[in-house]
Amino acid sequence: MLRTGRQKQLRVPFKDNIKKNEAKSLVGYNIKCKNCEANYIGKCNRILSYRISEHKKSSESSCCQHESSTGQTMDYDNIEIIDKADTDMKLRIKELLYILKRKPSLNKQLNSQSNYEILLTNS
Repeated sequence: MLRTGRQKQLRVPFKDNIKKNEAKSLVGYNIKCKNCEANYIGKCNRILSYRISEHKKSSESSCCQHESSTGQTMDYDNIEIIDKADTDMKLRIKELLYILKRKPSLNKQLNSQSNYEILLTNS
């Protein structure tokens, strides 16, 4: 059968939406130490790789402080994505709940969140 004119192209109706963790945004994440049980839970509404580079470089980062004070190394190559959200507010709430549940040793704000824990448990 001969066809004249345009031929239809095969079009796939979807794209592969799988991204590397570093390229994701609006996620909650967990960073573990390679040498001990220390870990950090955080959230990022930007691209995660930008936030991780801040953890590596900033002297104010709990992860960076842990590395410099102990000589140990955080496992930045195996960051666990623990949750995702579609708004920053939802992400903040999820981060808080994970911190309260898992009690990560490197989260500085853990003690300041005890008031939130009381509110959540009395609700």
